[in-house]
Amino acid sequence: MSDHAYLADVGVALYGPRWQNELARNLGVADRTVRRWVAGDAPIPTGIWAELSMLITEKEITLRGLRSNMPRPRSAV
Repeated sequence: MSDHAYLADVGVALYGPRWQNELARNLGVADRTVRRWVAGDAPIPTGIWAELSMLITEKEITLRGLRSNMPRPRSAV
């Protein structure tokens, strides 16, 4: 898998099908920059991978918290 395809996969996993604007906002870059990275028109800076790792970790923590606080179904009496 190319770096560009991996970036797109991470973006979709984190933010859904309209991921580019949200990812750009969280990385502090223009959405056009993200589009250029994915298209292969511009190299993806090395530092972006550490930032993506941090965003993935934050999402994991959020999802774990949601799962641990999920209401339990009540049994019918």
